Amino acid sequence: MADESTQVAKPPKAPKATSKALKSDAPTTTQPAAVASSNEASAAPANGANGPRPARKGRQGGPRSQAFLTYTATLNSFHAQTVFSRSFTVGDEALYTLSVILRVLAPESECTKVDELVNQQLSATQKVISDEAARLEKLAESFGVSGTGMSYSAPLSVSAKLTSPRAASWINLIRDYDQLVEKFDILWLSHVISDSEHSKGIFNVKRVLMRCANDLRSLAIRSMAAAQRNGEHNVPDPRAGTALSKDVAPVVNGEVQEAAPEPTQPAALDAVEVPDTEAEPEEVIA
Repeated sequence: MADESTQVAKPPKAPKATSKALKSDAPTTTQPAAVASSNEASAAPANGANGPRPARKGRQGGPRSQAFLTYTATLNSFHAQTVFSRSFTVGDEALYTLSVILRVLAPESECTKVDELVNQQLSATQKVISDEAARLEKLAESFGVSGTGMSYSAPLSVSAKLTSPRAASWINLIRDYDQLVEKFDILWLSHVISDSEHSKGIFNVKRVLMRCANDLRSLAIRSMAAAQRNGEHNVPDPRAGTALSKDVAPVVNGEVQEAAPEPTQPAALDAVEVPDTEAEPEEVIA
């Protein structure tokens, strides 16, 4: 009987020994428990009830799907290629800001006034190019020189995404400038115009084009600032992360370019003040 009682008493000792072993192992099991809880928490959004919440944040914070048209063209002259690489994106994003983003924040009547300023700026730039092209055509005709047919050593095929209706007018201005440079080159190589006339004529129109892009950028910044002062206190800076940003220098072919020059403000916007922090350094056009 004594042997049977000892055999019966041994099973209760086994659980005691097991409980002691668990107590001694408690410090080592604390970390796995924390790791397991963190793993469960990280896996919960994918499998648990909290899954849709991070997904909604991702959709709201991600890039918006925008409509665009792809425009392809061949720019023969180095000067037109430079204008495209430095100024096309600036003008395109400014036009998108004025056509789409501004209408979310400002009344339609104010947006219509801004549209008129944009049309005037584009029309004035087009007139400069057209008048100069007409002058060169008459000059070439008087000397019996053809105004087309020039060959170039490194033409560049460009592809642009047009995100607003006026972006097509903007890229056409650059294309027309390329054709104007061709006329200058033909007359120069034909001894019709001098070296100085050739150089000054090309750079004067080039400055007009780059100034047009800067004027559009200035108009976009000032219009958004005006909308913010009219009661919209949480308006994001439209330049952030874009070519309009004053803190981001344009990158062309992997090389950081100098900042574009700050244009003279349009007369119609004299009443709108721009903070001193908006000022940007002048760029020397090479």
